[in-house]
Amino acid sequence: MVRPRILNPGSRVDRLVSLGAERVEDWTYPPNADFVVLKSPDGTVFCIID
Repeated sequence: MVRPRILNPGSRVDRLVSLGAERVEDWTYPPNADFVVLKSPDGTVFCIID
């Protein structure tokens, strides 16, 4: 059986950015946010939740 690698949120974000996603810097994050908002190359906004 092949098991997927489980990555921590930081490395998942880094991997997605290396594949073309961009961090959405102007998003209003609550204190102690457990997510990061990204935008795909086609403009779709999505988040990675810890």
